[in-house]
Amino acid sequence: MTTRDTQDRQTVVLVIDDEQYLRDTFRKYLEHLQYVVLVAENGRTGLALFAREKPDLVLTDLRMPDMDGLAVLTKIRNDSPDTPVIIVSGKGEVDDVIGALRLGAWDYLSKPLDSLLVLGHVVAKAMERFHLIQENRAYQTHLEEEVASRTSALQKANQAKSDFLATISHEIRTPINVVLGLTGVLLETELTAEQRRYAETMHHSGGALLSLLNDVLDFSRIDAGCFTLNDSPIFPCQIVEETANLMRISAEEKGLTLAVTVTDDIPAMVLGDGVRLRQVLLNVLGNAIKFTHLGKIAVCLTTHPQEPGALLFRISDTGIGVAAEYQQAIFDKFFQVDKGITRRYGGTGLGLAISRRLVETMGGRMWMESEEGQGSTFFFTMPIRIAAAPSMPATLLVTPPVQEETLSLRILLVEDALDNQMLFATYLKKTPHHLVIANNGLEAVERVQAASFDLVLMDLQMPVMDGYTATRIMRKLEQDAGRAPLIILALSAHASQDKKEESLAAGCNDHLTKPIRRQALLEVIQQVGERIVASRSVPQRP
Repeated sequence: MTTRDTQDRQTVVLVIDDEQYLRDTFRKYLEHLQYVVLVAENGRTGLALFAREKPDLVLTDLRMPDMDGLAVLTKIRNDSPDTPVIIVSGKGEVDDVIGALRLGAWDYLSKPLDSLLVLGHVVAKAMERFHLIQENRAYQTHLEEEVASRTSALQKANQAKSDFLATISHEIRTPINVVLGLTGVLLETELTAEQRRYAETMHHSGGALLSLLNDVLDFSRIDAGCFTLNDSPIFPCQIVEETANLMRISAEEKGLTLAVTVTDDIPAMVLGDGVRLRQVLLNVLGNAIKFTHLGKIAVCLTTHPQEPGALLFRISDTGIGVAAEYQQAIFDKFFQVDKGITRRYGGTGLGLAISRRLVETMGGRMWMESEEGQGSTFFFTMPIRIAAAPSMPATLLVTPPVQEETLSLRILLVEDALDNQMLFATYLKKTPHHLVIANNGLEAVERVQAASFDLVLMDLQMPVMDGYTATRIMRKLEQDAGRAPLIILALSAHASQDKKEESLAAGCNDHLTKPIRRQALLEVIQQVGERIVASRSVPQRP
């Protein structure tokens, strides 16, 4: 029954009292006030009436034979917690009244009543309070339903956004793979100076587009709460040194020096996400180089002097600096100090926003100090969690002992995009390997049944039959026939961790994300060949 229903109909009052005179007096007066009145001469009869008629309010005497008012109140509270119950007590029953109020009685009346007006006032106030509670509860229910509805809508919108970005990622990475791959191959050929300049510009622009795509996808995943870290043993000193060496070329091209300092108290190995730590360092170092025209950049890794158990990363530059009023906003997404900066230096304003969110996800914090025209210093922390020495992982990309023998591998490329087919054929053109192409998963299964291969490069998103299904079928065929498993590498334009896990779960040995550089692909194929050579050199059991 709704609150409106109870307000529109007459209020039903149940009077429980063993005194006939009091029952009649209450009934007549309350009926005069337009209430519907039910009466009962004892507690048991009253509870039976309550269960059958569901009155809106109960007036019950405290002292009654067989079942007193406290027992009636307790039963009503258990069965209908919201029903107002008013206790009618005689003088000298103060302790019982207090007990009744503690049990949940709404109010009390003392016999004999000085005036029946008091009865009418107490009942009216109780019903007014009851209706307010019901209205508040109905409003709260409405709000909860509204929140649930909007939460559901937001979740659907987030999912739609994630699906859209995943699709866009796939559709953009596929042509980027071809652009970067073919321009990379082109740069390995004999070119005139002008041709080389054009090819390098194309290659650089493709890389910039890929970097932008990665930033947008990363921030979207972090913003949607879909981002997880890969917690594993990492070497922080090595990561800092390698990242600095990678960026040193860009710094020296601008005439800048890049110095690295690592204190002796840094643990050799800690738990963390090495890929994301590198990403933060690359973002901050990239900004330092971009906004510094003269002077130096210094990278320092030390333990935090005021926070025991934390690493402190510090990247300083002698660049243009940031005015005090912008130093907090600079970590906001899409923020640029002004449009002039945007035009002069480019960028989306996502790098620092992503970096801070990554640092916070890793359990640290990130901040900056800067003086306009004098340079900036960025700091971030990372908790020290000592890692045990890692065991050797049994994955494909663990290189076995290098053998002198070079194999000519039979490679099956499963790829529906003609551009990518041409790219991989170009990559392998001057190698001893033999490439066979299947246009979809079904063709791949048929080819594997008809001929033997050393390696399968399996695209995951294809018409007719996708790569996941094809891989599962191949593994089932191998199991049924008792054959040694093929090495299957997933090729995907989806860069998310869950897609990698999905491909591994389907039976792939590893997952390569497009765009795939020629050298990276050849290194993986070389590792496969070395693994095959190594397996042939292992003596067979008699």
